[in-house]
Amino acid sequence: MKTIYFFTDQKKYCGSEVMMTYILNDKLINTFYKTFLIYCDNKNYFDSVKGKIDRDKLLSFNKFTLTHKTNILLKFLDKYISFFINYYRLKSFLKDKKIDILHINNGGFPGAFTCNSLVLAAKKMKLNKIVYSVHNMAINYNRPSRFLDRLIDPLIVKNTSIFLTGSRSASDQLLKVLKSKNNIVLNTGTNVPLINQSKKEILEKFNLENSTKIILVPANFEKRKGHNILVESISILKNEIGLNKLPYFILPGEGLELNSIKSKVKEFDLHSKVLFTGHLTDLYFPLLSISDIVILPSIANEDFPNVIMESMAYGKAIIATEIAGIPEQISHGISGLLVKPSNSNDLYQKIKYLLKNDQAINQLQAACYCQATIRL
Repeated sequence: MKTIYFFTDQKKYCGSEVMMTYILNDKLINTFYKTFLIYCDNKNYFDSVKGKIDRDKLLSFNKFTLTHKTNILLKFLDKYISFFINYYRLKSFLKDKKIDILHINNGGFPGAFTCNSLVLAAKKMKLNKIVYSVHNMAINYNRPSRFLDRLIDPLIVKNTSIFLTGSRSASDQLLKVLKSKNNIVLNTGTNVPLINQSKKEILEKFNLENSTKIILVPANFEKRKGHNILVESISILKNEIGLNKLPYFILPGEGLELNSIKSKVKEFDLHSKVLFTGHLTDLYFPLLSISDIVILPSIANEDFPNVIMESMAYGKAIIATEIAGIPEQISHGISGLLVKPSNSNDLYQKIKYLLKNDQAINQLQAACYCQATIRL
């Protein structure tokens, strides 16, 4: 039986790994292939992935990294010193493994530089089928941190069989930066569970009333996710219609920006209408299934967001920013509403429009579900 090995270097399980997880767990694929996941030894990652992938498929790799990275110079040195040391460590790691297809899953490019070490190590070990998934917009060479990458990137392109992206936009950017011509666009799919609980039962778990609209913003708290813009738009809406008439905005997730966003919500006196739930596991899909509107206010660094496909599968009215591959997912005014990035006024206008127009919500929900049915 042939084998497929996936590789990832993430601090925690995230959206870019969803498709990889489907393949690792797919019964039909596992009838013909043995599948494994190599992850960089990290307790946080293991804790977040266990239960999603069978334990016997997980293999940990002990990557090298400098421990003291408090200044720019040490970060720069760590990137390239670690690149070469991990190249040799990965060669040794691969030595006793029979691998027919190696699938490298990177959150961006250059993203996790260990992924690039693996390309060269795998080629040195005579692995000829290397698939490299890039789940973000490739970064060009005008940043100082990318200066020496000009020497490494051509080797990555030369030794990679196929580059995969979720969107045409990300593929075009990869071509522009890397001049790679072996790119394939494979739109992200999804597999959402059937929810048997009622809206009332789900909302009771969050101590929320069943009579108001629910707006879900499913994104971890990173600057690129645009929570600042969202809070500003909610504040504008509150000033126009009053606090009591606001719907509930539910913000699940964790991240470095969480405390900053909480402070901003408190500053604008929105804390009674904006609910922070922390990381959701079993309750994420139930909450998504009963939401009236889903908002993705990202301002940068997206590809073909899973959350949009998941929202479509449940037939949700979606508002999202017009960046990266999102316009490839959403037809503005038909299967969702697109807003300009970093524009709180535009986002406020779109939210207000849907809150005052139930018919528009119903039409978007129906169109989303139809599009998801055809696509998925």
